[in-house]
Amino acid sequence: MKIKTLLIEDIEIERKQLKEILQQNFKEIEIIGEAETIERAFFQIFTLRPDILFLDINLKDGSGFDLLQKCFEVGNIDFSVIFITGLTDKNFIIKALHLAALDFIFKPYDLERLTECVNRIKD
Repeated sequence: MKIKTLLIEDIEIERKQLKEILQQNFKEIEIIGEAETIERAFFQIFTLRPDILFLDINLKDGSGFDLLQKCFEVGNIDFSVIFITGLTDKNFIIKALHLAALDFIFKPYDLERLTECVNRIKD
């Protein structure tokens, strides 16, 4: 079974890097969409119905937390979230965990860490 995945990252090179790592190493991950803004991500979440979001904390038009708040306001949240960030502020980690994030990954991406994360998704 494929895991429908949406990549939400505002920096194109980092989004492409994550996409390449996931496609080359995890055949169970199906990338169904990409977004760089809250508005684009919001639209894709409710039209594509992903199983999992790889969600950057800082986006061009707000934060990943803002996106989740917008999703919560309209109702049914039936996806899991893995936050990705280059920031090391512990407050972000606490907030992400409070929002029931499945995992939290720091940039630059580490294949071993991504493997742990994908294994958690599969479980």
